Amino acid sequence: MSVVNDLVSMMSKGESTAFIRYLESRNKRNDAKNVKHFKQVLGGDLTERKGAYYTQNSRLKSRLIEFHSAKVIEGEVSEEISVIKLLLVARKLFKQERYRSAFKLLEAAEQAALTINHFSLLQEIYHTFIENSHLEECKDRDGLLEKLNKNQSAIINSEKLNLAFATVKRRFREYQNQGQLINLETIVSQTFEELQLDQNLIYNFQSLSQLAEITDIQGAYGRSYHKVNLFFEDQISLLQDSQLDTEKHLIYHINLLYVMGSTYFRKLNFQKAQYYVDQLKVQMMRYNSKHYNESLPKWTLLQSLVLNYTGEHQQALFIIEECISLNYAHASELHNLSLLRACIQFQQGDLKQCKKTLAMFYRSDAWYESKHGLEWLLNKNYMEILLYIELEDIDYADARIKSLQRNYRAKLKSHDDQRVLPFLKLVKSYFQSARGITKQQISSVLNDLSDWRPRENEDIFLMSFYAWLKSKNTGKPLYETTLGIVNGE
Repeated sequence: MSVVNDLVSMMSKGESTAFIRYLESRNKRNDAKNVKHFKQVLGGDLTERKGAYYTQNSRLKSRLIEFHSAKVIEGEVSEEISVIKLLLVARKLFKQERYRSAFKLLEAAEQAALTINHFSLLQEIYHTFIENSHLEECKDRDGLLEKLNKNQSAIINSEKLNLAFATVKRRFREYQNQGQLINLETIVSQTFEELQLDQNLIYNFQSLSQLAEITDIQGAYGRSYHKVNLFFEDQISLLQDSQLDTEKHLIYHINLLYVMGSTYFRKLNFQKAQYYVDQLKVQMMRYNSKHYNESLPKWTLLQSLVLNYTGEHQQALFIIEECISLNYAHASELHNLSLLRACIQFQQGDLKQCKKTLAMFYRSDAWYESKHGLEWLLNKNYMEILLYIELEDIDYADARIKSLQRNYRAKLKSHDDQRVLPFLKLVKSYFQSARGITKQQISSVLNDLSDWRPRENEDIFLMSFYAWLKSKNTGKPLYETTLGIVNGE
């Protein structure tokens, strides 16, 4: 069942609709139950567990695999397909004893594969060269072994690089669990040295994207993005427009720019974040907008964050609504966009719409933590607490605070999020005393919270929650107060 759940959960709303059409087109009987079964899985309604249930589930899994594999093939990199076509036709020509033409196509396939650094395809090409090297039409018989050895070395280095980043992620996680200080650059250098990898091998879009994701994990740990050292940033401009800036690497290029922009946003460097937002849009348009649709939710999230925290909340909300309506976002992306939409609605005092948006998050805290991580879950819960205080549903707000304190106190104390505990305590005092808490008490706690670290080291989302309490103290609008805190006013 987990395979079916995973295959269904990774589908956007538009893909779900297309899959239903796909099932209907394959059904030969009017009473087929696969569409109904798919909708049950999609909606989490799995109560029908007897009779033909498991047979239906097995058939649904087969159809899902067919559908997803067709989508993958449909979106396959055209450059790779071109190489494969050349290779296949060359092999057919060899069988038909059209040797001169076969070698010409094989040479064309080799050059195309070299251009995109596709080592596994090159291996097949050199295998075909060697297999037919006894023929008189073979021009470079003596150089084949050298080419083969060089390509095999490249394959080994490529796999070593993947192993290196897997090792870095594992060590990073171990350091986190042990509470040790983390120096990402040192971890990377040590790992590369142990695996005897050249540091220059790190500089391609795939490896930089992997490294950027690790820095994002580092920043998310304890909301400490101010500690993130983007020591590899200079390599991005060197790679752009180089021979490595190919269609094959485009998705890694896009992901790299997104993570860089997100990191700078969390560092409160909105100008640099906007630079990467713009660069991301440029890459999304390349190769006939190949990855535009799948990248649009990420771009929308990052652009709307920058817009909202630079005073353009209306435009931020507009592009979020537009993106959601297009049905390109997968479940996790939809959650991120919806949570930001709720945040903007709350900051603008649109409590009715904010409550409606948050109502879509009906699953358990444990489920959301497993899908999005602790930070995401805490942000959602903080938002709910403040919303229901504003709606004067004090019992619900109190229950959410108690749940947080009961289930996450240990984690909050071990993270930089520990400052949230006194904040929640003050929030609780605020509504329990029928709003009789004094402005002096609020100011005292807020000053203590802000004095714990300088503005540039503070997390922007925690600032947003502190802003709510400060706005109660000053009487100023929440959004104005939020921008003031973020800008250090």
